[in-house]
This record gives sequence, C-alpha cells and structure tokens, in this order.
Amino acid sequence: MTRALVSLSRFWLVLVLASAAVPLACQGEAATSDEPNDGGGDASGGSDGQTGGRPDAGFDAGTATGGRPTSLTGGSAVSETGGRSGGTGGAGGRGGATSTAGTGGADPNGGRAGAGGMAGGGGAAGRGASPGGRGGTGSGGSGGTRGGPFTIFIAGDSTVQTYVNSAIHQGGWGQFLAAELDAAVKVDNRAIGGRTSRRFIEEDRLRDLLSASRPGDYLLVQFGTNDSNKTATYDDGEPYYLDPATAFRTWMQQYADGAASRGVHAIFVTPPPRNSCRDDGLSFNYSFTAYANAMKDLAAAAQVPVVDLGKAAVDYLDAKKDCSWASKSFFLVRADGTVDGTHFQENGASILASLVAQGLAMADPVLAAHLRP
Repeated sequence: MTRALVSLSRFWLVLVLASAAVPLACQGEAATSDEPNDGGGDASGGSDGQTGGRPDAGFDAGTATGGRPTSLTGGSAVSETGGRSGGTGGAGGRGGATSTAGTGGADPNGGRAGAGGMAGGGGAAGRGASPGGRGGTGSGGSGGTRGGPFTIFIAGDSTVQTYVNSAIHQGGWGQFLAAELDAAVKVDNRAIGGRTSRRFIEEDRLRDLLSASRPGDYLLVQFGTNDSNKTATYDDGEPYYLDPATAFRTWMQQYADGAASRGVHAIFVTPPPRNSCRDDGLSFNYSFTAYANAMKDLAAAAQVPVVDLGKAAVDYLDAKKDCSWASKSFFLVRADGTVDGTHFQENGASILASLVAQGLAMADPVLAAHLRP
C-alpha cells in the first residue's frame, strides 16, 4: 500500500512539472531579429498620414494643390528599420502655385530628404524610418521649383532683346517682362538681334541657355522675323531665310526637344507684327502668318503651349483704329524722325510684354499665379 502511494505521488509530481514547463518553452521563442522590418507598421510614407506596413511603403507626394489638377506620386522611401536608416523621400507633387511642396525625411535617422515638388503645393513631408523601428518624421517641405523661385529664359531676336540706355528709346519686350511678374520669377533674356532660329542654335546660344537652366524653369522662344527674310545673309554667306513649313519647323523642334531634355517648360511665342498699316489707316497687316502657323502646328504635336503675340498685338493696334498712333507711340522712331518698320520703342515693347504676360497666364496656370495684379 505504501509503495502504491509513493508511485502515485511521483506521477502527480511529474504531471505538475510538465505543465509548468510549457509556458517557459513558449517564452523562449520570442527571439529578436537583426533583419530590417517595417517598424511595427508605423513608418509611414507621408501621403495624408497613411501608415505603411511594408518596408518600402515610401513617400507619396499626394495631390498637388492649385494650378494644374495633376497629382504625381513621388519615389519610394524605403522605411527600413532594425539597424539601417530610412531611404530617400520621394518627389513632391506637381501643380500648385504655393511654396510648400515637401522635402521628406530630413531627420538624419529618417533617410535623406526627398526632392521638392514641381509645384509648391505638392506633397506632405516624407517620413523615413529611424533605426529603433519607428518612422522618424521628416521636416516640412521647401517650395518646389514651379512654385518659385524659378527662371524664365528667353530666346529670340531684336524685337525681344534688352536695350540698355538706348538714345532713341528702343526696347524689346523681353526687357519689360519681369515687371509683369512677381519676385518669385527671374527673367533671363538671352534674345539677340539679327538671329534666326537656326543661327541662335549654331552659335551655341541655346546650349549655353539650357546649361544654365534647372528643371522647372521656362523657355520662351520667339523667331520668325529674320527667318522670313529672303534676301539677307550673314557674313559667312549663310542665308537668313528658312522655309516655314520645313527648315524653320525643324530648327524650332530643337528648342522643344532641348527644353524637354532638361525638364524645362518650353513655350513658343509668335512674332509681333511689322509696322504695316492697311490702306484704311485703321488696321494692320500681319506678314508672319506662315511662321505663326508653323509654330502652332509644331506646338500641338510636341505638346508645347503657344502665346500668339502676333494676333494679340494686331488686335491691340486695330482697337486703336489709328495707324498714326502706332507710328508715334508704338513702333521705333529713329533719330532722324523716321519710323522703323520692325522694331519698337520702349512704350511699344512694354505693351508687348504685357500681352505676352497675359498669354502666359492663359497658357500655364502656374505662371498665372505669378502675374502682378
């Protein structure tokens, strides 16, 4: 009887010890890992504060505010934790005219900052991941390149170029364009007299212009006045004339392609009219229709906006119903008192700049936000 009781006691003791060992074994499985993880799902990409569960749930630029209703997503910001810092924040969204597009993850433990949006309002700040496993919040975004500041470059001829201290008060519309825009926009007028669309490129002026540009800048291109001249030649024998339907269009294509390769927004500007009043003494001819149409056709194919300065200027002059006013107050009056048939006095060039600015506002909502009231 005593032996039976001892055996039974041993049985119950073994059973109790086995039961106590089960939770101890389970606790031993909670080993830590050195592999990167998603920080417990708290390393978010910055898109309206959404949290990410995947290690590469990166920075989303969000919907751009204002301007074009385009929303571009930024690149992924790999939120790796558990030993490595976060990845690069994505690009901000394109669209608005405000200057708040985001640079994500500026915390050194949260990855490098993402690039600012092309329009200031695009994208919240990105959130990288810190080594501890939770997403480190990035700093607020800086202004995107399209929200400002940015540069408007101009390629063109003598009707556009800048004249300094002209004794006869000659002007080109490019020198007055900055006065139509706010301080966030810089105008770099590289137009020069006597150039055709071909010659400007052959002299490496387009190359130098694009080298100075940044993504998000603009390039205004106006040619056609000299390109239409069938008699003039350069000192090396090269003719000015370029057929509007063929050669002129080919050279203009290079401006669109060159701008696109640099992330620059090209805009074509049709040439202004000559001082060519009709017999009625009230309205004006327009002698560059073929070149203006070539610009419009190419622009449609290349998805480049057009400012139809030629039409706008003719409409402005026709509304005066007085060709003599144009000769006295719009076109260039030479030192001998004669009136130039192509160029403009400062007042006329300033009016043209205003018309260009109005055209830019219609062509691009981002630029519209930078016009002075």
